[in-house]
Amino acid sequence: MHSTLRIALCGVELEAYWEQFDGLVDTPGRAREAGRQCRASNADVLFLYVTTYALSNTVLPLVQRAGVPVIVLNLQPHAAIDYAAFNSLPNRTKMTGHWLAYCSAYPVPEIANGL
Repeated sequence: MHSTLRIALCGVELEAYWEQFDGLVDTPGRAREAGRQCRASNADVLFLYVTTYALSNTVLPLVQRAGVPVIVLNLQPHAAIDYAAFNSLPNRTKMTGHWLAYCSAYPVPEIANGL
């Protein structure tokens, strides 16, 4: 017998950083909607990609409404920031977005405690 595993993937971050990242769950309201979408898709598991700093009050409504097991992904683009490339970025908004891509580890303890 062959069965198909249905996976949902959701990226979360903090609303204050919205200008740097497009299309992510960043508020409790967006989290509730994403959780409903996950449940409606009949997902078997939710991969929660912590893209940068995110609060548990954004993650919990998503997880509660999804109603499936969750795997928290704590990833960053490279082993360390390339400061030469970082310092050559054209403005503070780009610099902040680049730096925040390396901040996904910060909220993981809070998210784990919330779960």
